[in-house]
Amino acid sequence: MAAVILGTISGTVISVVRTFANRGIARDQARLGGSADVEQRLQRMEQAIDAIANEVERMSESQRFTAKVLADRLPTAERALPPHHTS
Repeated sequence: MAAVILGTISGTVISVVRTFANRGIARDQARLGGSADVEQRLQRMEQAIDAIANEVERMSESQRFTAKVLADRLPTAERALPPHHTS
């Protein structure tokens, strides 16, 4: 008898949860609805992110080049790090 009651309660709870989940999904789909505006905005965002990534890569290449040029200008003896003294 307890198994029947437990099964009925769990079935009801699962049905209610599915109903609320489906309503939320349907509401989100209606809101986004495959809108052409949303697709265009996402496309522009993707292009902007790609452009930013390219600029960051260029800056890092420039920084590596500058560090190499500065390191090459130092005499060989000064390239080594000074010894670390502990007190």
